[in-house]
Amino acid sequence: PFSSNVPEEAWKDEGWHASEKKDGVSVLATLSPQGVGIVSRRKSGEEEPVAKDDHVPHIRDLKVPAKYHGMVVRGELYHPKEGYNVVSGLLNSDPVKAVQTQKALGKLKLDAFNVVKLPGGKPADEVPFQEKWKLLQDLVRDVAATSFGVPNSTTESRSEFFKDVVSKGGEGVVLTRLDATGDHTQFRAKKYQDHNLKVVGVTPGSGKWSGKGVGALILADATGRVVSKAGSGLDQAQREDAHKNPRNWIGKIVRIRAMEPTADSLRQPHFLGMSDSPKPDKVDLRGDKAIYDSLRGAGVPSEKQK
Repeated sequence: PFSSNVPEEAWKDEGWHASEKKDGVSVLATLSPQGVGIVSRRKSGEEEPVAKDDHVPHIRDLKVPAKYHGMVVRGELYHPKEGYNVVSGLLNSDPVKAVQTQKALGKLKLDAFNVVKLPGGKPADEVPFQEKWKLLQDLVRDVAATSFGVPNSTTESRSEFFKDVVSKGGEGVVLTRLDATGDHTQFRAKKYQDHNLKVVGVTPGSGKWSGKGVGALILADATGRVVSKAGSGLDQAQREDAHKNPRNWIGKIVRIRAMEPTADSLRQPHFLGMSDSPKPDKVDLRGDKAIYDSLRGAGVPSEKQK
């Protein structure tokens, strides 16, 4: 439900809400007498979303007050110290191994950031976001668990809030009109933009990787157009495997983090890991980079734009 095309008024006008965007995995959480049921938001082919309850039993088994039963929220599973790669790895591993790893590494947490269904399973489409946010705050207060919360947020000085989040190593912010209704009305602003792209080839390695590992993955977007070549982020084992077994990589969807694009490619791409997305994103490579201008630096429009 996010868009990288942040409208200028989201930074300047009143009536907007900004919340911190964690570097985790988006999920749907259903509240019931049994606790918190969690499924991955992304579908794999025609399959239903995959249940992740057993990977986070400390969240699954939370006691939810009866007045919230039937409520469905969108949230982000994240780790307080680690990023997306670790979270994704935990959720895609065997549940027993995921639980054991969290004992040593620290447990995942869930931040709820929007409401899909109201208590009792009632539709939330016509409810303004401001009311949904108040409901989420009440829910988190009543559940009273350190593993379940809402993101840090503000309605004031949103550009300063963005700068503060990024300066502390955060991923960015989510901007929403307080009077917005519907489930797809939020905008994401990040210093860097993430993309799900398809591996369509590899380049040969050079230097110490000559004849031993790949130099980069060749990546295409949803249109089939090559938009990037990413070598940064690949570790030794990945480089060697892609060199020895390129068929294991070609056709796979990977997650890439990059700065704003040039007219013909993504800038400074960095490989994050395999993606849960069933298909690649479409990347806008417009020469004027207008979509990304509001994300540059402090994440606010330049003086020329104003």
